Amino acid sequence: MNPTRRPRTRLAVLLMAALAPAWACHASDSRLGHDLVRHDSHLRVDGVDLPFDRWVDARLDAGGLDTLAIDTAQGAIELSGEVSAECVLSVHVWSQHEGDGEVRIEAGRLRAVSGRGGLVVFDGVRGRVPEGLGLDLGTATGPISVDHAGKGGALVLDSASGRVTVRGSEPASIRAGTASGDVLVEDSAAGSLEARTASGDVSVHGGSWGTIRCKTASGDLRLRACTADAVRLESASGDLRISGGHCKRAQIDSATGEIDLADGATVDAVDEN
Repeated sequence: MNPTRRPRTRLAVLLMAALAPAWACHASDSRLGHDLVRHDSHLRVDGVDLPFDRWVDARLDAGGLDTLAIDTAQGAIELSGEVSAECVLSVHVWSQHEGDGEVRIEAGRLRAVSGRGGLVVFDGVRGRVPEGLGLDLGTATGPISVDHAGKGGALVLDSASGRVTVRGSEPASIRAGTASGDVLVEDSAAGSLEARTASGDVSVHGGSWGTIRCKTASGDLRLRACTADAVRLESASGDLRISGGHCKRAQIDSATGEIDLADGATVDAVDEN
């Protein structure tokens, strides 16, 4: 199989227009529903300064929970899975009053709650979660890292400009999105992987996959030592690069991109639109 390149033009303007507005977000537009900005050493939320911050350790029962949702503005989210029924987390809490704020799971979402009637938020989470717990993680500018988590469930990971990384995980599905950051998936497997970026690259290293779909304005989709039933790249100018491994069907819908095969990679069928 020796894929060839032919000129295309119809997606260039369409993808730039479709992707850019969705990712032109500020910390204030995060899924938290608040206006959050850094101001010197304080966090300002809806115009209110939160001068006090501390890391709060919490052990939270996750029994009966299918999915845990966590949202931050700028803080990183770093989670790993383990055989357990509880979440063991360290949460970066900001508050109006010194020492205020506890962490809870309410209606499937991680929350910080004041015990003194003040404003409390969190902006950074790290720790361990049950390996079979689905995760819905969002941040405006921080990175997201998931390791050996989401087994059999769904991973939904969104960051406006931070890097999104998944390692050693076997969920049923992965949906990852970022505007200018990269998406990296290593030593994982799922029935479906859907990734979208404006300018970042999507890299998948190893694993067995059902379908892999990537939508990007100018980033590349890179597969290394993977097996996949179907791979599709929708891009204005990005390339689909497959190094090693095997893919039953590869499709590229791009204005100027092409499909490159290297290191013995094999593709049964190639579609270029």
